[in-house]
Amino acid sequence: MAQIYNLDHAAGAPLNKDTKKAISDFLEKPFYNIDSSYEPAVKLRRYLTDLRSKTAKLIGVKTPNIFITNGSSDATNMLFDLLSSADQNSEILTTNIEHSSLIDQLNKFKQSVFLSIDPKDLIDLTELKSLITNTTLLVSIQYVNNETGQVFPIKEVSEIIKQIKQDRIKRGVKLPIFLHTDASQAAITQDLQIPRLGVDTMSLNGSKFGALPNSGILYLSADLLRFLDNKNIKVLERKQNPLSVISLYHSLNNSISKKNTELKRLLNLSSSFWSEFNKLIPESQLNPIGLKIGKKHSPHILNIYIPKVSGEKLVILAGLNNILISTGAACSASKDKPSHVLESLGLSLDQINSSIRVSFGSANKSAKEVKNAAAKLAKLCQNESVKIS
Repeated sequence: MAQIYNLDHAAGAPLNKDTKKAISDFLEKPFYNIDSSYEPAVKLRRYLTDLRSKTAKLIGVKTPNIFITNGSSDATNMLFDLLSSADQNSEILTTNIEHSSLIDQLNKFKQSVFLSIDPKDLIDLTELKSLITNTTLLVSIQYVNNETGQVFPIKEVSEIIKQIKQDRIKRGVKLPIFLHTDASQAAITQDLQIPRLGVDTMSLNGSKFGALPNSGILYLSADLLRFLDNKNIKVLERKQNPLSVISLYHSLNNSISKKNTELKRLLNLSSSFWSEFNKLIPESQLNPIGLKIGKKHSPHILNIYIPKVSGEKLVILAGLNNILISTGAACSASKDKPSHVLESLGLSLDQINSSIRVSFGSANKSAKEVKNAAAKLAKLCQNESVKIS
């Protein structure tokens, strides 16, 4: 059987080994409705409660502050539904390279303000501070960009928000301000400890770090929960999916415990891939131009511009040859629109159409393997069927 080179982990990571075992063990036992009052159901309820508690501790918070969702987009939708129900006349400050699921939610508020984006430094913290007004309710900044792997300075942003909160109290401004981050692509390489990050709310997608598809976490701080009245937060009171709870804990625990080792491994893999690919196609470039792998960048994602090659056609041809890549976010791939992320980073339409995303993870075992993949992919780029005349 031909080897499959999975270079699309940013779309969805393989199920984690510890998670597989935990799910298998659970499925081998009798199942009971967790709402039932007899002892076996009570034991199951306690078991799931314990796992939720352990999951909360992994990110440095308490159980009442995390909610199990159907993925990060679902988590973000829930957050924006709650906030708009509480105060839809307020303002949202964000960037235009956020995940499309978040941008789609902005119409629920009276006004949205976008930070300007610099391809190298991403955001200007001075500009960020200047754009926040007394009507700004939420600042939402992605932790790791899902198309380029660039890392946003969330801790620095949180310090600014903290200062503004204190200033509002002194001036008697009643509207609170909260900081949200979509950390879906951050779990395998970045610090997720809420007390260190300083965020008020965070979205996580389990399928990006080895949990089951359609599993996720929404974190809400105590201050944010107090701002949302009891009527509004009823949307969070969902019946638990045991398999989601089980897979989220074991996969997140694995990711966090192995983060430092995995970061080094992924840096080696991405550097090895890029070195080989760029040697064979020297005109290729990383997006954005000037990006240095691992510097303000999560090394599991590379976005590559290949002149005179159709990214879309290359994705199809590569797939037929067992090399799995993408042109960007999987959830946007079928919308037949140029990447809003690459567009915002200053790429021309021709450059966007000639760009691909490769992303690494648990299915990639060695530098030799990804070099082989790079060589095979570079050879496919010479195929006339993917050339742009």
